[in-house]
Amino acid sequence: TAEKDIAISVHTADCLPILVYHPDGFIAAVHAGWRGTLQKIALKTASAMAEDFGIRLNDLKFVFMPAIRGCCYEVGAEVAVFFENRGYNDKGELYIDVTLENIAQLRDFGIPGENITVIPICTNCFNGFDFPSFRKEGLLIRRSVNFIACQS
Repeated sequence: TAEKDIAISVHTADCLPILVYHPDGFIAAVHAGWRGTLQKIALKTASAMAEDFGIRLNDLKFVFMPAIRGCCYEVGAEVAVFFENRGYNDKGELYIDVTLENIAQLRDFGIPGENITVIPICTNCFNGFDFPSFRKEGLLIRRSVNFIACQS
């Protein structure tokens, strides 16, 4: 949005929330689970912002909020095969890391690394510190609310 003095948000409980902003006041909030990551949702959002607002992609800033990370995001081989950022964690389980995958997609498209900030918290590891985790808690009511606003 280009609207001033309103907040937009994305609600998550393990999926990756990505907040996007441009110095001229354009903002976006993105929900990137494994399916959205496969669809390159962050890159599509950035491209849409560039087209809609007539801005340069390289001027966008991205903040990757807490999400489940590779240490805890166990998946089956049928999902992992689609991800570059996959491997085996220290428990010997197959994992993916959607945070690293989204960073790689943006970097491959030419977004400078200095435009990407990562809050390095795994929602599953730090579930006891008020980070909701669908993987740890199952069907739950709690969600993290990640919001961004631009003042006039």
